Amino acid sequence: MEKKYLVMLDGQHEYTITETTNKKGHRVLTLFYSEAEFWRFDLRGTELLKMVDNGDGVKLSKISKKMDYSQLAELRLLLMFSKATDENPIERVGCYEVYEQSSDNNTCALKI
Repeated sequence: MEKKYLVMLDGQHEYTITETTNKKGHRVLTLFYSEAEFWRFDLRGTELLKMVDNGDGVKLSKISKKMDYSQLAELRLLLMFSKATDENPIERVGCYEVYEQSSDNNTCALKI
């Protein structure tokens, strides 16, 4: 059974993520451009990235070694979605805290 998720930004549908299971029982997440008019006509509804999670790791398709910032943001979106919707509750909780170490010993925490 396919699940479909709409990714919204400022009230506009930017992307769609589908979640399915392949014949081997592995979780498959696919990121698509939405059909919104702000995308070029030839991009609307097309697949951007696919991630197959076999339980021991993931395989990404449609990804290149060199990425621009928008591609990096799209990859991050798919990875964050994967973590937030993981069946294992341990994978869904928590985040890293990163501290800047400065010479005056003031620190600032970032949660990522």
